[in-house]
Amino acid sequence: SYFELQFAGGYWLSTLQIGGGAWSLIMRGNLTVRKDTGRINSSPVVTMPPLVKAPWGCVSQIRLDVRDPDGDIVHCRWASSNRSECGGVCNAFPNSTLNSDTCILTYYGGNSTGQFVVA
Repeated sequence: SYFELQFAGGYWLSTLQIGGGAWSLIMRGNLTVRKDTGRINSSPVVTMPPLVKAPWGCVSQIRLDVRDPDGDIVHCRWASSNRSECGGVCNAFPNSTLNSDTCILTYYGGNSTGQFVVA
């Protein structure tokens, strides 16, 4: 049994350095009982503050604290504009990389200051 919930908006911080515009949140659910756990799947969760400060001109590592209640292996990735996932902020965090296995975001301290969105 599958379902989908959607919400659309367009409000970003007015001080963003890159991006902005319309965005949407889409959640797809699957209520099928898993054979390995005997329960429906639980989504992974990332717990972190909504705003993270990184010093200008310095290398910073930000660990995305990802946990999966079912114990599934989780990989992190950038949002994809092909999937309409990032609402005008795709690739809006310059001088950074994301390790998909460790879920560590590394910022290499660029030449600009301000607020950036990571999607």
